[in-house]
Amino acid sequence: MQIVHQLIPTLVLSGSFALNPQFFVTLNDPDPYDDETLCPVVISLLQNQTKRKSERAIGFKIYACDLQTRKLSEDFMRRQPSVSLVTLSTHADIK
Repeated sequence: MQIVHQLIPTLVLSGSFALNPQFFVTLNDPDPYDDETLCPVVISLLQNQTKRKSERAIGFKIYACDLQTRKLSEDFMRRQPSVSLVTLSTHADIK
């Protein structure tokens, strides 16, 4: 699955991460008959730019939330620890 969306750089700089695009995925145990309760998933973030010097440091956080949640608030992001973090880097995948 490929989702194309635009990050709003001025919002990131001001710390308003909740205003940027958010994507929700439901993960289920792929084998309910084994002892593992994990579901493997691979998430990647790409930059699409025309000039090499235009790349920005990018990254993302993954949060656990209720199935009914449709938008994470700034308050939620401050209070809730992320379950995974990809730090800001210019050495990410570049498309």
